[in-house]
Amino acid sequence: MTTAAHDSQGETDPAPPAPAAGVPPPADRRVPWWRAPRVFAGYSAVLAAVFLLFGWLMPITPTDSWGHLAYGRILWERGVFPLPATEPLMPLAEGVPFVDTAWLSQLSGYAAYRGAGLAALRFLYAAGVTACVGLLLWRMYSRVRNWWLPLAGAALFLWVDWIQLEVFRPQLAGLVCFLALWFVLTARRWSRANWIVVPAIFALWANLHGSFPVGLAVLACFLVGRAVDVERHSRQIGWIVFDRQVQRYFFLLELAAAAALLNPYGPGLYAEVFSFAAHPNLGDLSEWRPLTLEMTQGTVAGITALVLVFLYRLTPRRISAIEVLVLVVLGFVAMRTSRFVVWWAPVAAYYAVLH
Repeated sequence: MTTAAHDSQGETDPAPPAPAAGVPPPADRRVPWWRAPRVFAGYSAVLAAVFLLFGWLMPITPTDSWGHLAYGRILWERGVFPLPATEPLMPLAEGVPFVDTAWLSQLSGYAAYRGAGLAALRFLYAAGVTACVGLLLWRMYSRVRNWWLPLAGAALFLWVDWIQLEVFRPQLAGLVCFLALWFVLTARRWSRANWIVVPAIFALWANLHGSFPVGLAVLACFLVGRAVDVERHSRQIGWIVFDRQVQRYFFLLELAAAAALLNPYGPGLYAEVFSFAAHPNLGDLSEWRPLTLEMTQGTVAGITALVLVFLYRLTPRRISAIEVLVLVVLGFVAMRTSRFVVWWAPVAAYYAVLH
């Protein structure tokens, strides 16, 4: 076997010299935040497959997607500000007060559609779902350092939320914000950048979709859960006030609630969002009815809940009050309104992998 390569004129090039004994390999000169484990190459292929699935194979279903684009067209043609004060599209609701809780998603979606047509919508659809899977996959791997468990968790998330993800609507933007918040809150170490990142998430979320109170509820669960854990381990209720994490969650909750006020409606957006779920017309929509085992997503969620019970029974990890509160609160809301299973699914998948 030869170690030299012949060129076109029959001459040979010298073989590269062998490394000297005892000489260390070249140092990795990449910046620390750019380095990634090799498993991320495989995860990149998985995310590419998810992007291909939702960008090419999944259709843009003729549901409320086009209704939201119609509102975006109104904003584009008439100007964004001031936002319409009354219903601009439905003749039978002419003059009825109107609060557009997803105006930024609608405007962005129509702008993309106007510029590149259906291909732009497919790209936004695929990018949104891929971002959700990527954030969840990354955080799960950083906690368990196992290559296949996060893949199983991502598959569980897609399985439970499949019906919700079939429809391309502003709720997907809200889910991306939810998982971005979850990614920050479940990191192993606290970063000073969180004081800017979390309020920025809520300021954006409050204009993209009216589901931002779900994020506030999660922050409240982290606050109360941490306080319970401190009291349970110290047996001194006064220590709660001096616990650094309790203080962080408290001030972070205040900052997030204030950041959500950066919207065209100000504090009025809170009143609109909290009153929306009680609207009588929602009773005629199946996705706003209570979650039952007769529904496909109800059966899937029930199986997932049983898996969680089994894992919690056998887990060697310490169970924190935070995760119990988050699972119970989001699970209870999902049982009351089946559409809210979209927020419970990623949390259930995350803790299933963790335990």
